Amino acid sequence: MNAIVFQEMREKRSLAYSASNYYSNSGHKDGYFYNSANVITQNDKLFDALNAYEELFNDMPEAEANFKLAKDALIASSRTKRTTKMAIISVYLHCERMGLKEPLNKQNFAAFQKMTMNDLTSFQKQYIKGQKKSYLILGKESEIDFNKLAKFGKVKKLTLDEVFGY
Repeated sequence: MNAIVFQEMREKRSLAYSASNYYSNSGHKDGYFYNSANVITQNDKLFDALNAYEELFNDMPEAEANFKLAKDALIASSRTKRTTKMAIISVYLHCERMGLKEPLNKQNFAAFQKMTMNDLTSFQKQYIKGQKKSYLILGKESEIDFNKLAKFGKVKKLTLDEVFGY
């Protein structure tokens, strides 16, 4: 979904300097998975960006041409990705923790080739749509409408010490 998020948030809606999304595992066989998104935007576009993310996560647009571009980029990136030096040990240990017989990169490369827009849509509906979310907003406090922010859930202001440790 990373390419879809970037296209929608930055290119189509002009809501962000940068936008991304990653679905990741915890690194353990019986661990959890998480969907992590990020957007860098202007304070005055914050609520438009949050609403756009909500819309994307709950009703992902289906654009076959964009999907093909993203898929081709994943395949090209996978073709040139190499595990070298100390990363070999890390990959081995990761496979061991996950109960895998071969590295995910190898499995993903094969899966990317067969993936369809329908596969992505099914995944989005099963694992992303309607899931609970936590937001971390970093910005100038005087420029953020906290009443409006409460629409997205419980708001907790953190101190600089809690955020940065000093």
